[in-house]
Amino acid sequence: MAPGAFTGLNSIAESQRAQLPAASSQNKSAKAVIKVTNLSGGPVANATVNAEWSGLVTGTASGKTDATGQVTFTSKSTSKHGTITITISGLTPPAGSVYDSTKNLKISASVTF
Repeated sequence: MAPGAFTGLNSIAESQRAQLPAASSQNKSAKAVIKVTNLSGGPVANATVNAEWSGLVTGTASGKTDATGQVTFTSKSTSKHGTITITISGLTPPAGSVYDSTKNLKISASVTF
């Protein structure tokens, strides 16, 4: 298998959650879609991605990429206004691959509500 290189966050965007009685108190969360590719640009399945949420919400997330090389994380929800940031804290490639962190295109992204 070709060496794996994490290419960065594809997107992070506001995601609506359960509606509370007052529209101004509507809960929101951030959604991040992370894509891992090899050096040729092909998807890397079964890579483990670890991330940390910061800002309005905190926490960690971990998941494996699917056949398209993507994994999706959703933050805890909040009714507050401000910024939520996700930062990739680690990547473990599947067996037979080598991770080259110098090839990272982006390791964090933020959304402001």
